[in-house]
Amino acid sequence: DKKKSQFIHAQKRLIERHSILPSKNLFNEWVKSIQNGKAEFIDRQLNRLTRWLVEYDNKKIPVVYDKERKSIVTILENEMINLGKD
Repeated sequence: DKKKSQFIHAQKRLIERHSILPSKNLFNEWVKSIQNGKAEFIDRQLNRLTRWLVEYDNKKIPVVYDKERKSIVTILENEMINLGKD
């Protein structure tokens, strides 16, 4: 299904763009942080897609979130959203 495809895609991008080994648990934590407002909102791309900064190991990781499927769609590089490195 689409949600599973999004998860697999996001896992690949997390490894490729941030060298972080993904887990279902990590993605679930990020989804919760988005849903409860602890993640940092960046902007809205489409009606159902928003961009957020989530935390991992004291780093901010930019993600795209699908509110209809309640899932992370993809992982971005910081440069993709014009964020400077800390």
